[in-house]
Amino acid sequence: MRVTGRFKQSRCIRHLEIVLGKMLQPNAGSELDRSIPYIRAANVHWGEVDWSDLKRMWFSPSEKKKYNLRNGDLVVLEGGDVGRCAILGDVPEDLGFQNSIHRVRVRRGNDIRFVYYWMAHLKSFGYFDLVCSKATLAHFTGEKFAETPYPVVDFATQRQIADFLDRETARIDLLIEKKQRLVALLGEKWSAAITDAVTGRANRRSAAGDGEVMCDTSQHDTHASWDRRKIKFHLSGFFGGGTPSKDNLDYWTDGTVPWVTPKDMKRRMIDAAEDLITVDAVKKSATNMVPPSAVLMVVRSGILKHSLPVGLNTVPVALNQDMKAFRFRRSLLPEFFTYWIEGQQKQKLLEWCQIGATVDNIDVDAMLNGQIAVPDLAAQRQIIAFLDRETARISAVQERTKASIDRLKEYRSALITAAVTGQIDVQTHTKSGTPDRRLDAIQEEMGA
Repeated sequence: MRVTGRFKQSRCIRHLEIVLGKMLQPNAGSELDRSIPYIRAANVHWGEVDWSDLKRMWFSPSEKKKYNLRNGDLVVLEGGDVGRCAILGDVPEDLGFQNSIHRVRVRRGNDIRFVYYWMAHLKSFGYFDLVCSKATLAHFTGEKFAETPYPVVDFATQRQIADFLDRETARIDLLIEKKQRLVALLGEKWSAAITDAVTGRANRRSAAGDGEVMCDTSQHDTHASWDRRKIKFHLSGFFGGGTPSKDNLDYWTDGTVPWVTPKDMKRRMIDAAEDLITVDAVKKSATNMVPPSAVLMVVRSGILKHSLPVGLNTVPVALNQDMKAFRFRRSLLPEFFTYWIEGQQKQKLLEWCQIGATVDNIDVDAMLNGQIAVPDLAAQRQIIAFLDRETARISAVQERTKASIDRLKEYRSALITAAVTGQIDVQTHTKSGTPDRRLDAIQEEMGA
């Protein structure tokens, strides 16, 4: 396999000193052993190390010397997200590393920054996937690392390439960060728009920031005049979930009914699921067939730590044991209730959700006994229409921004590969003359 481009191909062992970390030792082996902090895979992110959560284990005097870390070392993951790496800076005194990590130091004539970018190139090239079996857990052993291709590049050129990539990737990363902040800001504005709408504030404006008045419900704005009662008094139907036996393949073969689980709750409108079960399975199990336009809610799942997933089904579905479904009387439109849940979730989640149990769960009785203030049907429809428009508007901006972020990340990877494989001359590289028009287009976006 040739991955070095126009550069002559060598092997990592000729240019790098590679040491795999120490196996976990939770107890002292002798009175000379000392407990010191160590880096593990979870601490290593691309280009940086999380120093906030270091664990400790025992090292003998000889192991402390063998497995020490210092400023300028490159740490590379041996398992999991193989190849992920970072150059260390401001290393605490007496710091070791676990055997999920390789420590890399350069031999004379090599720049550690070039090695970091070379690892990034191998990652985007797919090299680690090719040499590490993923049948169970991928492992990039010391032997594989030693035999990994490495380009023959003189030190001066390595330093020029690293300087170029330091400068250019910093520019790209800055723009990516700016766009990520925009996505987050739009999400915050969207949450505020929902809260404003479902709590009766007048003259709701576009959360997209253009100042346009999207919904004027001043005639309904006296929130105190809205109908306030317990949620359960609006309820007309309640559906629990269940899990048909996976051992009975007849229940799952040629199924036609979407069997909704928390992993399917990624959209507000649910019209499909990853799994399908048969109508006969629904009849013979504790689950129920839920008619369209019910409010589907996750009531037990680890994702409740972060959000309260809720949506509407547009087709008949069945639910697993972590889900509930609610149908409401005409006084409360299901679309309004889902938006109300989204607008209230930060406060209500703490009241309804039991975090820290064996499985995080919603106290459904507490939720149904909670109060909701509801305007008349005309105002509900107006609010729903406003929020539907806002959903489409903000989602479109977010999707365009996310697509731009993806293109910038692709450009970043392509630029690294082009530089470390000698496909571009970093001293003369400019937009004019770059043969890859995709890179040109993104550079234009960066300069815009």
